[in-house]
Amino acid sequence: WQERIGGIRANASCKSHAELDAAETLDSGDPHDLAERYRSLDAMLPNLTVTGGCCGTDERHISAIANVLGSGSASDMAVGSRAA
Repeated sequence: WQERIGGIRANASCKSHAELDAAETLDSGDPHDLAERYRSLDAMLPNLTVTGGCCGTDERHISAIANVLGSGSASDMAVGSRAA
């Protein structure tokens, strides 16, 4: 089943949908924590492609993800490509 997952776009925030709905400002989460979570997924999902991020994700998150996944380029990561 793991080969069937080709891409993800995760929220930067770890808050629940209810907490995000009730929030007055967008929670940007922790870029390094998000990157480490992507690293864990990358080890399990051989066809993983990161296609950017969702709620709260900005250039800090994309750079951190690119660094841990070995892309070396946040611009490459933002468009969904990654060096294997």
